[in-house]
Amino acid sequence: MNSVNTSTSLSGFQLKTGSLPCIIPSPPNIPQKSSNIALKSACEFVKTIQHHIHEAQDNLLAAKIVQAHYANNYCNDNPNFKISDQVLLNTTNHHCNYVQKGSGRVGKFMP
Repeated sequence: MNSVNTSTSLSGFQLKTGSLPCIIPSPPNIPQKSSNIALKSACEFVKTIQHHIHEAQDNLLAAKIVQAHYANNYCNDNPNFKISDQVLLNTTNHHCNYVQKGSGRVGKFMP
């Protein structure tokens, strides 16, 4: 409930409500005399929520960039394969080349 997400650096409760939960209950609020004060505090509450959402989006984007940087460190543009090396090939999208109009072949029987 109150655990902080490492990517957003905010807790889910804080994103949803705009503040962290208080473990020790606060004293009861003194009733407000003017509705203008309540409207002002509602606007501040909405601005706080929007600020937290924008901050979480920025933190997620920064985390995505860092993760992409470290993932790309392990990618190799020019792999060094030799003749007789055994490799695995991904053939998920090759059925379109196998099945052509008028060839009489069925995609599910692709070798």
